Formats: sequence, C-alpha cells, structure tokens
Amino acid sequence: MAKYYREALEYGMKEYAKSIGETHSDQFYTDMAWNGLLETKAWETQYADPVYANKEKNRIINVIVNYEKSKNNECE
Repeated sequence: MAKYYREALEYGMKEYAKSIGETHSDQFYTDMAWNGLLETKAWETQYADPVYANKEKNRIINVIVNYEKSKNNECE
C-alpha cells in the first residue's frame, strides 16, 4: 500500500513542480515521497541489506532535510 501512495505522491509532486516551473530528477521525487513515511514499517523494511539500507536511508533523509532548508518550496 505504501508503494501505491509513494508513486502517487511522486507523480503529483512532479506535476505540481512543472506547473510552477521547477524541475528535479526523478530520484528527487522518489526520495521526497518518503517524507511522510519515515519511521513506518514500509520505511524500516524497504531494503534487505542492512548496510545498504542505512546508507540509502541517510541519503534520502539528507535530500529531504536539504530541500526543507533551501526554502525553495511554497510549504512554509
């Protein structure tokens, strides 16, 4: 179920960004879609390899935090 909503969020964010003249990589939208799912079972079990999981989770969190800090969004 989380996959369905993440994909819907990715698509919605991409379409909204286009409408306001922003463009980002597909990976950016994929990472940002995790924002509301941090600390959920889906987040905790998304990768089988614990070393890769930690590296990837840290990368995703950094993308989210850096974007929020950039003030390049209209969600303030």
